[in-house]
Amino acid sequence: MPAHVSTVSRFYSYDALGRLVQEMDSQGFQTTYTYDANGNRLTRKDAQGRTTSYQYDALNRLTQMTDPNGGITQFSYDGRDNLVSVKDPEGFSTSYTYNGFDDLIKQVSPDTGTTQYAVDANGRTLTKTDARNKSAQYQYDALGRVTRVDYGDEVQTLTYDTATNGVGQLASFTDGVGQTGFGYDAQGRVSQVQRSNTSGSAYGVGYSWGAANRLNRIVYPSGLNVDYTWQNGVVTSVLLNGQPLLSQMQYSADGRIVGWQWANGQARYASSDFAGRPSTLSLADRQWQYRYDSTGNPIGIDDSQTQAASHSFGYDSLDRLIQASIGTTTHGYGYDKNGNRTVGSTGSASTQYNHDPASNRLLNTTGSNNQTYQYDASGSRTKDGNLTQRYNNAGRLIQSQIGTVVTNYGYNALGQRVGKTTGGQTTQFAYDLEGRLLGEYRGTGILQQETVWLGDTPIASVRSGVDAQHPTVYYVWADHLNTPRQLSEPTSQKVVWRWQQVEPFGNSLAEQDPDGDGQQVVYNLRFPGQYYDQETGRHYNYFRDYDPATGRYIESDPIGLAAGQWSTYAYVDGAVIASSDPLGLAELQPIPQFKCDILGGGCSGDMPPIPYHPTDDCVDLAKFKGGSTAPNIKAGSTTGATSGKQFPKSVKDAAKAENPNKVCVYCRMEGTATQVDHAIPRARGGNATLDNAQLACPHCNASKGAKDKPVSPPSGYRGPWPPSHW
Repeated sequence: MPAHVSTVSRFYSYDALGRLVQEMDSQGFQTTYTYDANGNRLTRKDAQGRTTSYQYDALNRLTQMTDPNGGITQFSYDGRDNLVSVKDPEGFSTSYTYNGFDDLIKQVSPDTGTTQYAVDANGRTLTKTDARNKSAQYQYDALGRVTRVDYGDEVQTLTYDTATNGVGQLASFTDGVGQTGFGYDAQGRVSQVQRSNTSGSAYGVGYSWGAANRLNRIVYPSGLNVDYTWQNGVVTSVLLNGQPLLSQMQYSADGRIVGWQWANGQARYASSDFAGRPSTLSLADRQWQYRYDSTGNPIGIDDSQTQAASHSFGYDSLDRLIQASIGTTTHGYGYDKNGNRTVGSTGSASTQYNHDPASNRLLNTTGSNNQTYQYDASGSRTKDGNLTQRYNNAGRLIQSQIGTVVTNYGYNALGQRVGKTTGGQTTQFAYDLEGRLLGEYRGTGILQQETVWLGDTPIASVRSGVDAQHPTVYYVWADHLNTPRQLSEPTSQKVVWRWQQVEPFGNSLAEQDPDGDGQQVVYNLRFPGQYYDQETGRHYNYFRDYDPATGRYIESDPIGLAAGQWSTYAYVDGAVIASSDPLGLAELQPIPQFKCDILGGGCSGDMPPIPYHPTDDCVDLAKFKGGSTAPNIKAGSTTGATSGKQFPKSVKDAAKAENPNKVCVYCRMEGTATQVDHAIPRARGGNATLDNAQLACPHCNASKGAKDKPVSPPSGYRGPWPPSHW
């Protein structure tokens, strides 16, 4: 198996005041920063010379940002420093209103209309009413945990503490389509999840854990056993029903899996450059080589099998994809200042995208594709040509209809779609503790397909075989984003399913019989977190639904501008080659880039936190991961005898013992926290004692500097920034 680069290099330079003034990658490409006399960041210039500039008021609050494309964003505040309005580059304003305790009580958005909140004395949401006048009412226990949500058309209840070994843990929840119960082992880790649906089906998922809360086994609803073998903190092999699936694992210096050998002897490998970006990647019958521009955007993917299958890409000044040559076909895209697609072309065929002049809603398309769209008051698409869609009071898509064909969808209290019924056929869905799709089951539990995962990478698709111990197994070959691109049959090594990157935003059908043997193989996973719905051509994407034909979501982002995009409908802000959105909430960047995240803080200095209600944020799946508790950010201490000093080894060891899973206190990404951080920075007199010591990942530690919190999220972070737990 080819070797991989074991070192990732990035260099940082600071001025005499400890401010970051230059970043340089391993290729020598630089990003530079300037500041005013008060320490506010004034400019950011990337390796292509593109500059983002910032303006502040007398209280050092960011009031204006000008992006490299000339787009101007303005921020306004009240006398208590609450952000009260954001005027985006297209001139659309989103306003926020607060009560006397600085609790958000109203939001007026061009995309979702007016949303109002009633809160209790502790700032917790009691009632949320959206622009459709649909209300949700919340109840809490004495510890502030949600126990009941009444949407009017559905009631969800949650109970705690009553499961075996489950004190302080979620014991069960009920929703409109069923009930879920949790079991825990002696260490408080999830050992069993049991789901019963109102349709009559029931299934369970079992978990076994080892040292340091490492997952040793998952028992799937079909009875499939998947075992993970660990050594020195990494997985070294994967077994299916006791039989080898993967072995000879290889990892990068930062702990990412880069290669393995399948049980049939085939090798999957990915090498990286010194910036940590993929440089080569193997698929079942070919190899890809990647090329990048100076800011880290992929500009080429060369296919070893044929030049006709190679790809090249071009970007605008905001890193949005504007050109893609895939084989002999060229695609082009244009955007407005907010990132809404205004034109799309394939070859000589061109389509214009026309938006509401007062919002980011897409009204119609003209040219080679003529279509008209309608929305409800909350900004969810209800009409798409002959496709009609209906939403429940929680704003989730529950029905689609084309002609006489009706499909109904159901969701659990975690927001996961657990069932759909179309043409009299019901499909049930099961998920793991991270929200990844484990399996699909017909009727009352007949196995249709189960996916085996290695972290966020799908590695096998399992179907019914001669018996339960000998299922049919296909190997899944995923790309650099963990998008499945091929399924191969282990014995013949033939590719039996393929989803090629025919169109970058996913507007293409999968090949279900590429080997031509007459046997159709169906696999519905698409971009990370997405599931293909044949009845609509859309992709279910956890908390939203994605339309590959228009390259955007059909619902506004549940967390609004806090997701990091001015258009709340945009998919990964047009950066589809380098990014994904597994939860349908916020862009995830697996490829390291010197990229300016508009709201992520990566190039914004002290970007004001965009407000959103905790009830708008979606369930934190990390709370179920092995039953482990995420560490809190410490208040810290100062002015002691060790003020401004480095930590002694004894304090570092104690901090590591407090956090054996190396969970960064800021981003809460597990296994990344390798540095001991001063909660109150040394530069501000923080003590070198345990009450001021906490673990942080290298990115968050560097991004924090002498501030209270990091200004930008690390690569691979999911969700809004700043996170809700701050």
